[in-house]
Amino acid sequence: MPTSTAQLEEFLAKGSLRTSSLFAPTEQLASEYGVIDEEEIEYAALEIARSAAEDSGMQSIIALELDIDSKPQREISPGILDGDFALMWKDVQAIYLIVEEEQELTWYDASEATLCLKNLGV
Repeated sequence: MPTSTAQLEEFLAKGSLRTSSLFAPTEQLASEYGVIDEEEIEYAALEIARSAAEDSGMQSIIALELDIDSKPQREISPGILDGDFALMWKDVQAIYLIVEEEQELTWYDASEATLCLKNLGV
């Protein structure tokens, strides 16, 4: 999920965050990209999130481990879900920072969120 620095800071402080869209490794995404390996599908979802983050001027992407099948939602585009999602910090697996557009994503474990925010200038 692409996030602004303020959203990331709020999510960490409150332990929860609501959003109306998620990027997810769905069957439709796998079909669109012609991949079957779970890791490749997750990478495709991350790249779609990265593109959306860059288009919106956001510098981070939060990766969560969620059971999306149990939440009411619809897939508005391959890998992009629309719904009402209540996210919990305990489900955060990683934070990716976008330092420069063509640079690799910098990965942080969820336990390194404070360091990540520091690197964002907070």
